[in-house]
Amino acid sequence: MRYLINIHSTIYRRMSMSKTSIFQGISASEKQALLLCFQPQQRTYAAGETILTYTPASQRLGILLSGSATLFCIDADGQQTTLELLAENDVFGEVFLLPTGRMAYYVEAHERASALLIDRRRLTQRCEKACPHHSLFLSNLLQIAASKAQAQAIHINILSQRSVRKRLLAYFDILSQQSRGTVCLLPMSYSALAEYICADRSAMMRELRKMREEHLIETEGRTVRLCR
Repeated sequence: MRYLINIHSTIYRRMSMSKTSIFQGISASEKQALLLCFQPQQRTYAAGETILTYTPASQRLGILLSGSATLFCIDADGQQTTLELLAENDVFGEVFLLPTGRMAYYVEAHERASALLIDRRRLTQRCEKACPHHSLFLSNLLQIAASKAQAQAIHINILSQRSVRKRLLAYFDILSQQSRGTVCLLPMSYSALAEYICADRSAMMRELRKMREEHLIETEGRTVRLCR
């Protein structure tokens, strides 16, 4: 188990250190030129409002300009799972080729948020001016896609653990590696965490209580300390 957790932590640490912003290396004036070229849709969303529902017929890139949001997946049985927490300048959308079939995906604003939606054809069509910042934008997008693939692999590895306790320990260890200590702050509510590790919330809370009683962890609100 510890060996598996260390693998997860190494991948997560590399991913966090190399996180790329979609506008990295692009100046404010170049950003405005890009937006003129891409002709995106821009909207502001209230908390709880759906920003984007993924559809096979569309291939869009979303950029969260402000606020925060969550990417959810709903399976054929109606079970909802938290896939990703999105913050300012994070990207999302069908261009990242999530499995479709009987799965449904949507992005919901966690608080008041604004976002851009860009059609894939605007991204891939050749820029008449051959702007270097257009190429840099696409390069950043490829790096982000690779990071998202790594994050999905980590999530799958966490879910492969056979008990709720092992899933929790794997996730807490990853967070502690990111914070470079034994104390970590959960980036989501306990309800969202239960969805993320595909566990019943009541069962997860019981397991957390047992882990505290066995002095494996200490918790205060969303702060978790691993007792090693």
